[in-house]
Amino acid sequence: MDERIVQFRVGVFVLAALIVGGTLVLLFGEVPTLVRDYYTVYVVFQSAPGVSVDTPVRQYGVLIGRVAEVEILENAGALVTTRINSRYRLSKDLTCKIGGSLLGDAVLEFVPSGKVAKAREYLQDGDRILGISRTDPLEVISNLESSLAEAIGSVARTSTEIGEVARRVTDLLDANDEQITRIVGKTEQAIDRLQAAVDSMNTLLADPEIQQDLKRTIREMPEVLADAREAIHGFQSAMDRVDRNLKNLEGLTEPLGERGPELIANLERATRKLDLVLTDISAFSERLQDPDSSLGRLLDSPEMYDKVYAAISNVEQLTRDLRPILKDARAFTDKIARHPEVIGVGGLLRRSSGIK
Repeated sequence: MDERIVQFRVGVFVLAALIVGGTLVLLFGEVPTLVRDYYTVYVVFQSAPGVSVDTPVRQYGVLIGRVAEVEILENAGALVTTRINSRYRLSKDLTCKIGGSLLGDAVLEFVPSGKVAKAREYLQDGDRILGISRTDPLEVISNLESSLAEAIGSVARTSTEIGEVARRVTDLLDANDEQITRIVGKTEQAIDRLQAAVDSMNTLLADPEIQQDLKRTIREMPEVLADAREAIHGFQSAMDRVDRNLKNLEGLTEPLGERGPELIANLERATRKLDLVLTDISAFSERLQDPDSSLGRLLDSPEMYDKVYAAISNVEQLTRDLRPILKDARAFTDKIARHPEVIGVGGLLRRSSGIK
């Protein structure tokens, strides 16, 4: 092959390589910052694992910028400086979170924060927002190590206990095989009897007359409930009246209870007095029954009775005889009161008008 042709081909290849390399540098290197328009957005993360310079920044999977710088804040946290292509405007209702690619590389992605903005506002150059950190799976597994160990221990203990329970159940079944057989047999008999009872009930309910009675009973049930409600209401009213009567009786018995000692004392004195009166009456009755006493002789002797009767008759006659005398004496005193001059000289000198 001609040497010139070879040199020409090598030159063309080198030129193509330079063109491709320059294009790649313009697209992925630092040169784009000089030829493209970007604005800066600062994102504060609690931690930024895997984030470094040139980490891609995406929105809805589209590359919109890259990380320019990562630094540690004094008050804890990481400040990530992102350069966003001015073609893509980011609204303030977005937040930035750290994601990961299939190869494990970190990716910053702007996603909706869930906050509803009153007006459509966009992030400006130099704005600072809060981001959402990604949890490291290895850190999560490390934190769960103690919990997993405890859970595994609990599962092992539970398995051991389940094995022990199964062994005890097996021993129990082996020791009570005959009794369990009898229980199973009795259970089968009970089920058969229950089935027979259900069949009998079905047969009973299938009777048209019984069905009519049940329907009539169900129709009459509201009336029965209404009567029962009225009876309960009447019973309640009666109980209310009894309660009022008991309260009235309590109002009557409460003063009696308060004056109980005084009433008992009065009753005791009255009882003693009644006892004395009955004793006197008894003595008087004994004196009446004694023939030697005055009353006894008066009651038993006819002669004494006649004398007493005659004395009473004489007193009555004397009263009739004294009545005219008393009348005359009353007239005399009235006359003296009207005409006092008749009984002395003073009366002769001082005439009276006769008016009392």
